[in-house]
Amino acid sequence: MTNLDHDPVEAARAMTYLGWAYAGPWPASTHRRWLDRAAELTAEVDSPAERLNLAGNRAAALLMLGAEEAWDVVADLPIDGATSAERLDVARIHTNVGTGALIWGRYADADKHLAVAMRLAEAEQASRLRHNVRLEQGNLAWFTGRWEGLAETSAALADADRDRPALYLGSIRLAARLAAAAGRRRAAMEQFRLVLEESARLGAADDTMEAAAALARLWLTEGNSGRALQITNEPMDTVRRKGIWVWATDLVPARIEAHLVAGDLRAATRLGDQFARGLRGRTAPAPRAALAVCRALLAAAAGDHARAARAYDRAARAWDALPRPYDAMLARERQAEALMAQGHVERGRELLAAQYERLFGLGARGDADRVAQRLREHGAEVPRLWRGGRRGYGDRLSPRELDVVRLVVAGKTNREISRILAKSPATVDQQLRAAMRKLKVSTRTALAVKAVEAGVFAEEDSLSDPS
Repeated sequence: MTNLDHDPVEAARAMTYLGWAYAGPWPASTHRRWLDRAAELTAEVDSPAERLNLAGNRAAALLMLGAEEAWDVVADLPIDGATSAERLDVARIHTNVGTGALIWGRYADADKHLAVAMRLAEAEQASRLRHNVRLEQGNLAWFTGRWEGLAETSAALADADRDRPALYLGSIRLAARLAAAAGRRRAAMEQFRLVLEESARLGAADDTMEAAAALARLWLTEGNSGRALQITNEPMDTVRRKGIWVWATDLVPARIEAHLVAGDLRAATRLGDQFARGLRGRTAPAPRAALAVCRALLAAAAGDHARAARAYDRAARAWDALPRPYDAMLARERQAEALMAQGHVERGRELLAAQYERLFGLGARGDADRVAQRLREHGAEVPRLWRGGRRGYGDRLSPRELDVVRLVVAGKTNREISRILAKSPATVDQQLRAAMRKLKVSTRTALAVKAVEAGVFAEEDSLSDPS
C-alpha cells in the first residue's frame, strides 16, 4: 500500500477490499488484519461521507468474517443521507449488512436493514440496487417460511438479472430450494449444481456452501454418502482454511450425516467438535441451531435415542426462535423417529402427523409425502389434505411442465432449459407444447404472459411430483 500513502481514503478502501472474506484464499485472521489497518486510516479521514462509506463497508466485511464486534459498528450506521450519493451509499451498506444478518440467522436484523435499503433504493430509483434487495428479501422470506409468491419472485429476478451472474445465480438458488422442498429432485439438483459450479468459477466461495449442502442432502436421500462427501469436500476445505464457521450452517450437518451414513463416526464427531469451537463467542442463531442438529445426529448414530430426541427438540426450538420453520419441522420429524425408536410409538406418530400437516401447509409437498409414507409404515392413518388423485392433472400443468414454463418466463431457450433441467431437447419441446395446449396459446411469449397472469405457479401448492 506504499503507493497510496498520499491518499488515506483510497488506501483504506483497498485495505477494506482485502478484508472481504472472498477477496483471497487467506484465513479470516489475515482479512481481519487488513480491516483493522483500514479502521486506523479511517479515523484520519476528514470527510464524513468518506468515513461513513469506509465504516459501513468494514462492518459488512466483519459480518462476513463472523466477527462478533461487527454488530457494534452496525448499530451506529445512519439510515439516511444528505445527498443522493450518500443515500445510495447507505442503501448499499444496509443491503450488505442484511446479507450478513441472513448468514448469521439474525432475521429481525436482516428485515430491518433490508427495509432501510429498499426505502432508499426506491427513493433514488436505483433499479439494480432494488433487485439486490429484493433477492435478499426473497431469501429472508424463504428462511422465515413466507413462501407464497417466491416462485414468481425468483423467476422475475432471474429474468431481470441475466447479465449479473451473482444475482442471477441467487435467483436460481431460490428456485432450487422450492423445487427440492416440493419433491422435484431432478430439477433441484440441476439448479443447485449450476449455482455451485458457477459460484466456484466466479470465486464466490461463500455462495458454494448452501448449494453443496443441498446437493449432499439430495444424494443422501438415495443413500449415496460417497457423492455427498465428494460434493462437500471443497466447500468444507474452504471453511476450515478460512476459519469462518458461520458460513457452515447448512454444510456441516449435511457433511456429518454423510460421514455417519458412510459409517465414519470418528470423522463426524471430529467435525462436530470443530464446528462447536468455530462458533464460540458468536451470537449466530442459525449456525448454533445447526450445531444442535449435529449433536442430535451424533446421538442418534450412537444409538442413544432418548438423548437424540431431546437434542432434536432443542434444535427445533432453536430454529423456531429465529424463526426458521421449515428446518424446525425437519428437526421435529427426526425427533419423532427418535421417539419411536425408543418405543414411544404413539407420541412419535402424533408428532410425525403434526409435521406432515405443517409441511404440507408450508408448501414442502415432497417432504410431506416422505412423512406420509413413514406414517403409513408405522400403521398410522394419513389424512387426505387435498382432493383428487395425484396421477392425472387434466388441464392443469404438471410439476414438470411448471418447471419448463418457469424457465420460459425467465427467458431461457429450449437448449438452456434442457441443460438446467437435465432433460432431452425432445422432452422439453414435448412438455412446452403440452403447456401451450393447456393454456390455449401458440407462442412462447404468449405462454409466458398467460402463465404469469393466470398465476399457474400457484398450482405447485396443490401438486407433488408423481412417484
